[in-house]
Amino acid sequence: MELKLSPHQERIWFIDHFERGQVYPHPPVYHNLPLVIRGKGNIPAAMARAALERIVSRHEVLRTRIVERAVPATQTIAPESTFPWQETTLERDTSEASVIAHLVAANLVPFQLDRQPLLRSEFVRCGDCNPDYWWLITLHHVIADRPTLRFLAEEIGGALGGAAPVSPDFHYPDYVEWQRELPPDAMEPLLFHWKWQLRGRIPPLELPTARPRVAVHTFTGARHTFTWSAATTAILRTMATSRQTTLSAVALALFTVLLHRYARQDEIVIGTSAPNRRPPGTAGLMGPVANLVVLRSQLAGNPAWTDFLTVFAHTLSDALEHQEMPFDSLVRALNPAKDMSRTALFDVLATVDETPLPAFELGAELGSGHMLDLNLGQGKYDLALHLQIQADETIAGTLTYNTDLHDEGFVTQLARHLERLAQAVAAAPTTGIAELPLLDDAEKQQLRHAFNDSAAAAPRDETLASLFAAQIAAHPDHTALTCGDVQLTYRELDQRANQLAHHLQSQLVAPNQLVAVALDRSPALIIALLGVLKAGAGYLPLDPDHPLDRITFTLEDAAVRHLITTETLAERIRPPASVSAITLLDRQAEQLSALATTAPEVASRPAHLAYCIYTSGSTGRPKGALIEHRQVVRLLCNDRSAFDFQASDVWTLFHSACFDFSVWEMYGALLFGGRLVIVPADTARDPAAFATLLATQGVTILNQTPSAFRQLSAELARRQHPALALRLVIFGGEALAPLHLRDFAAAYPDVDLINMYGITETTVHVTYHRITPDDIAENRPIIGRPIPTTTTLIMDERSQLVPLGVPGEICVGGEGLARGYLRREELTREKFIAHPYEPGQRLYRSGDLGRLQADGTMLHLGRIDDQVQVRGFRVELGEIQTRLLQHPAVTAAEVVARDRKDGTTELVSYLVAKTAVTTAALRHHVADTLPDYMVPNTFVLLETMPVTVNGKIDRRALPDPAESLTASGPVFSPPVGDVECFLADTFAALLSVENVGRDHHFFELGGHSLLAAQLVSRLRERFHVEIPLRHVFESPSVAALATVITSARSSVTASATDSPTAIPRAARRVAAPAALTES
Repeated sequence: MELKLSPHQERIWFIDHFERGQVYPHPPVYHNLPLVIRGKGNIPAAMARAALERIVSRHEVLRTRIVERAVPATQTIAPESTFPWQETTLERDTSEASVIAHLVAANLVPFQLDRQPLLRSEFVRCGDCNPDYWWLITLHHVIADRPTLRFLAEEIGGALGGAAPVSPDFHYPDYVEWQRELPPDAMEPLLFHWKWQLRGRIPPLELPTARPRVAVHTFTGARHTFTWSAATTAILRTMATSRQTTLSAVALALFTVLLHRYARQDEIVIGTSAPNRRPPGTAGLMGPVANLVVLRSQLAGNPAWTDFLTVFAHTLSDALEHQEMPFDSLVRALNPAKDMSRTALFDVLATVDETPLPAFELGAELGSGHMLDLNLGQGKYDLALHLQIQADETIAGTLTYNTDLHDEGFVTQLARHLERLAQAVAAAPTTGIAELPLLDDAEKQQLRHAFNDSAAAAPRDETLASLFAAQIAAHPDHTALTCGDVQLTYRELDQRANQLAHHLQSQLVAPNQLVAVALDRSPALIIALLGVLKAGAGYLPLDPDHPLDRITFTLEDAAVRHLITTETLAERIRPPASVSAITLLDRQAEQLSALATTAPEVASRPAHLAYCIYTSGSTGRPKGALIEHRQVVRLLCNDRSAFDFQASDVWTLFHSACFDFSVWEMYGALLFGGRLVIVPADTARDPAAFATLLATQGVTILNQTPSAFRQLSAELARRQHPALALRLVIFGGEALAPLHLRDFAAAYPDVDLINMYGITETTVHVTYHRITPDDIAENRPIIGRPIPTTTTLIMDERSQLVPLGVPGEICVGGEGLARGYLRREELTREKFIAHPYEPGQRLYRSGDLGRLQADGTMLHLGRIDDQVQVRGFRVELGEIQTRLLQHPAVTAAEVVARDRKDGTTELVSYLVAKTAVTTAALRHHVADTLPDYMVPNTFVLLETMPVTVNGKIDRRALPDPAESLTASGPVFSPPVGDVECFLADTFAALLSVENVGRDHHFFELGGHSLLAAQLVSRLRERFHVEIPLRHVFESPSVAALATVITSARSSVTASATDSPTAIPRAARRVAAPAALTES
């Protein structure tokens, strides 16, 4: 007769049925439950087998067979008590560890649920004459649970000892029928309780992992075992007694706190097992009766341990009072969002068994035996903790873990810190849970010193000006600068910078003063920056392309008196009244050329100001970081540098002087006698032009943000990877996804690829990592180790070191720290804190999330706050939000950064408006005052902002911008003609969207200036016309841009007809060096 499965059995069968042959080549084995009896005595194998056969014959569930004729499957009870039996003899000297390994391997042989008994046994001895034995009985979870293993061990002891068999009151199939026939309203109070306890969104536990989680959860199990002394058990019992709770509650509360500390989450959800045998007659019932209950804990606010324990004990007691709600039915009722990468409702299971495992004494001849906990986990949880109280009051602990996610070292450390936590709460029970110590002295020593190189030496008496002077003396006639057709030797560059320095000194410029410099990328820019330094002052770079409001704010906030610019730029900038002295390089060229070319006398010192660069501010107010000469000097010149910069090197100045990557580019070239190629802004935005420049100029050291390099790499691929002189490519400015380097690394295997992490406030770079093929293959975001003279610590919000592998804030120390923020003393104190371990020293709190790996290298995990990296620029989302809220129609605004499929970051703004407003108006409003990289790619209008139960904005509930565009964007009109069709297809490819019509807007679909440059490049290839980048901004829809292209094509045709001497673009390419031509 076929019987229905219980809800629990149905879930187990479904998982087996789904994963068999799809996720795994065989049925999953993590549902195989091992019962191991360790015996000392002369028990014949036949006697053991007969005892087990008698037990199986008494319990129907042990004779269950699964029938898969329908969905879901059903079960039948076999009349006979047959099961696979094996007797094994190992070598006499086989170690206990080897025997256990053998048993583990035997346990992991898959069951075919529909083809064989779901119980099997193996009887193992070591040597023919050895009376000791190991008895493995493996049961599939579809017919058993952990209590079943205990009941079976107890019955085996009784059967071997000759005890009279006791038949069960009823069998598991009876229990299933009773459960299924309960009236619908019987479960309503339980369901109501659990729906209330689990209301709202249940946050997944984000423990750090060694490998990324895959889309469909796989499980390869391993286990770490440990033992706690009886003294530790006594600590737990004493605490349980003092708080009027159980040892289980104390242990599970400790584990919850540990997960809170490791995951940096204030809400922790775990599962535990409940016996679920409270109805009369079920106390010893064999079968998968035990139920799972969910324990949801709030740990925000750093409660005292004793207070948290009280709350947790109530949570556990409450859960056990409502344990009869079938977990699988609860999951169906709650219907949580489907995530095939995780298990339902929780990913971590924790259980405590306070009753020692069964043991039996059978007399002198048959000896004794006891149940051994060969815990291999139950289900495919990321982690499963089991604590078993032993007869001697020690605790045997097992942490089963998924090796697809976690490494052994991490799990071993977790177990060690759990015991450390138990000792800590015993010593100071009223301490806040966030302050309980996890690390011992050896761990602190490793984190502070073993992974940092603070012993490196750097020149203590040098300035940027003095080091530059040394290169002039060594290489006066070497080319220092190249920009288009202009070249300057070191002597010429020095002389022009000296003339400007004399002029500035005549204007009473002095050390530690700032001189603003607003110039396009050109030789004049380098002359100006060096001239300021030679005059003894520090420079404040301004990008003429930035919005006027931002330039004005910077000049007023910095209170600079001096400005160096040109007449044309001055007319555009319109300097505020606070700027009283303006040097116009073009108008005053003749006057400057008449000044002395010798170096001015200057009292500049290493501790004097070198420059100030403004970065984004979270309150909408940018802040200026003050950097001294010595901080830049030790960055480039120290006795343990990983770089070998040479006078033969050719660098590019690719970045704006407002981006501190330019500091590295400029002085990396000029302080080592190299040549600096100045890349005009238009060339920097055009990958094709920049690729040509790299080849023709013989660039050897290239510094790029990953966003810009992806476009360059694609351009090089289109050219069949021409020969280049590159030896180093250094990445910085934003997070790097190494996988994007795969094609470039394969094409240029001799080019070293370096990933560097840095912050303006810590002088450009902090860490260094040489990218390996494994990094690329596994896409590991490694930023490496601190560069010499710099130290890094990973700390929590209370300035405590976090354990190895645990995320925390990257805090930077050493000699690279900025002086502070210009005229922002309070913010300086907030971000540059007193070093908690080095009296008199400082640390900079970066706001970046990182974690240390076992080898001391660091992973960068993104921003803790709302600050993100967009195209290499640091952006405070709060600054954009502030600007949006200044629009008269906007009543609420949130800005989020989202990762695109191509690895770049896009900004999406969500708004609530009181009156109608167009996205074009919003874009224009933001672009008026913020740079292009801070203008959101997408604007999504909402009726209301989604909020959490606590009334906070629920960012996870904000709609997908692509769906919002589909719902609220323009009505789809198909593209017309070949130009519009090509544009629609190109928009879709570049922006990772679908169904682009003729009225869709490039920037509203997620475009930005870098992608616009890529669009222009593709238009050039397809239509052989030059479309200035500004046309994409002025005519951003498919239809409007198609009109521009059609007009340009007509002009080219007319020009070719009217002028027989015009050379078509294809012909011009023929004249280019062969290495640069496209296929």
